[in-house]
Parts: sequence; structure tokens; C-alpha cells
Amino acid sequence: YINFDGVTLTGTIATDDATQNLSRLVANGQTRDLPASFYTQAERDQLLAALNVTYLPYNVNLVTTRPASGTYDMVIVYECDLSSLCGTASPKDCGDQDLGNIAWVDTFAEAVASVAHHAAGEHGHTLGLDFTREVTDVMFPDTLGNSPTAFTGGAVRYSTGCRPMGATQESHLEVLRTLGPR
Repeated sequence: YINFDGVTLTGTIATDDATQNLSRLVANGQTRDLPASFYTQAERDQLLAALNVTYLPYNVNLVTTRPASGTYDMVIVYECDLSSLCGTASPKDCGDQDLGNIAWVDTFAEAVASVAHHAAGEHGHTLGLDFTREVTDVMFPDTLGNSPTAFTGGAVRYSTGCRPMGATQESHLEVLRTLGPR
């Protein structure tokens, strides 16, 4: 679920629960408001189209309306107002053990293609992926004017606990194994 409408998250020490807006990235019992994106409908459509290209090989349906039932991940695309911390965040979920993870990415001074890259990368962390050194991989942390649109793989750049630094991560195969083929 791609959330452009803003949300108030409540911190938890348990696992994330997108259906209840509970995030372990927010201090337990505290709240964090992520305001709605200022994106126009055309920009939202462009971002969703870019993400659909990234996720085309996988068994996933990207929606912009919160599902009425079931378990789902939520990626929040929000407008940073500079009154609080801006940026991207996601829980590290090695092997995608926890369902219903929440990630977020701000749109501050970013081109739509770059926001799509960061949104897919943050969601990749919730699936257990690390950053890689491969500039063609969505899991490459720096855009350098380049916004990768596919999970490919490469050597791990920064280990966050799922695999050792320098190990090879086959991002596409891991996402395929986690989400299944389309």
C-alpha cells in the first residue's frame, strides 16, 4: 500500500502493523505525524508507474487506497515540512519474518524518479535486503543522478545484520523468493 495521504504512527516495541499504524521506528508509546504528500495526481501516477515497473516481476499489487482487510506493507510518501526529522526509514526485517511493515520516504527536493527509487529501497529493507554497491540495483543507497528501477544485486555495502559486509546479495532472487513471481 502506497500512502500519499499522511498518517499518524504510534510507536511499539513489537513488530510493525500497517493495519494499525504501529511502527517500531517510533519510540514506544509516542506518535509521529507524517503529513500528506504535496504531489499532484500526475506526480502520484508517475511515482506509482515507476514502482509498478520495479515490481513487475513479482507477485505484488501496488495500491494507493488502504486495503480493507488482510496483511500488507505500507510505504508512506510524505511531505517533509522541516519542522521535524526528514528522510527515509524502514525496519530491517531479515527474511521478511514480520508481515505488515511500515517504511517512509519524504519528497523534499526530490525528483519523482528518485522518490520511487528510495521508496522501493526502503521497502526492500522490510523484505530483508541490505544496501549494495551495485549502481543498477534499487538497493544502491546513493542516486548520484541515477535512479535504479530494478532489484538486481551485488556486494553488500553496509551490513545491517542480515548478511556480512562484502557478501553478495542477489536482490532480485531474494525479492522473488519472498514475494513470488507474477
